[in-house]
Amino acid sequence: MKMGFKRFNYSILAAAGLLLLNSGTVRAQLNLSMFQSNNQQLVEEAVQRGLMLVKQEYVVQDTATGQKYGLNDQDDFGSWVSFCVLLKDGYVTSQRLIEPWKQDVQFQRRAGSLVPLRSSTSFRTVQDTQWQQASLLDPAEIFAMEDAGWVSVKDSCFAGEGFLLAESAGKREGWLVWLASDKADRDEWESARLSLVSYRYQIDLSSENPTVESPKTDKSVIGGIYVEPVFDPIGVVRFELGGVLVKEGTAWQLLGVPEEYSQAVEETGALTPLTVSESDGASDANGDATDNQDNGKGKKRRK
Repeated sequence: MKMGFKRFNYSILAAAGLLLLNSGTVRAQLNLSMFQSNNQQLVEEAVQRGLMLVKQEYVVQDTATGQKYGLNDQDDFGSWVSFCVLLKDGYVTSQRLIEPWKQDVQFQRRAGSLVPLRSSTSFRTVQDTQWQQASLLDPAEIFAMEDAGWVSVKDSCFAGEGFLLAESAGKREGWLVWLASDKADRDEWESARLSLVSYRYQIDLSSENPTVESPKTDKSVIGGIYVEPVFDPIGVVRFELGGVLVKEGTAWQLLGVPEEYSQAVEETGALTPLTVSESDGASDANGDATDNQDNGKGKKRRK
């Protein structure tokens, strides 16, 4: 898959970490060259709300009685924690986060009369010391990525906040930003201290899923992204997503979001205006006839 994408008319705003350059003074101080330098703090502040850990918990329900169950005196039967990158109207994450029960041995042993139900979704960014509650994951569409374990998902769970997709190809100059943890074991991610690692990087987005060496850090790297800074004519700096970095052996593979994700549903056909004759009536939303005349009685139509 070539790393070229269609553009969304959306960006991560100030509340989600984007820098808005409104005044002439600020615009003079914060220009594109600053984001092309080694100003890591500005880059990390701009993108930090778009990278997170997400925890999906689930319970099981008896199909005969409707009773729901957790496991071993817990409120959930099972859970999974995964790296997640926010997109417009969705996210990129692991397939297992969407359906954590499919690889849960405890559930497989009891499958049959029990069905899984998502029960709680929470997330953490580098800004969060505690898990934050979110709406339940509710995938509307799922698009497989080049790595079978990762998917791009259309979902309103995170209220539409997310990265634009970069509309670019060839050799590009941007930034690699990694989400890292002070704990290497996945089982300890829930209480881990999160941080970001970032540096400038030139990459060829025309090649098939290019690979990147692991960053030099004493932290445990969870996942990463490649982004490019873009200046809007109105003075807004945003970072567009060029791909998501997932572990492939000792290196990291840059996966592009499938083009199908950004393809809007095309309208089929056009509306045709209709006229209603005086002798005919048209139905309103409740199915009642709308009179064009008052039948000579001077009375209004009953609502």
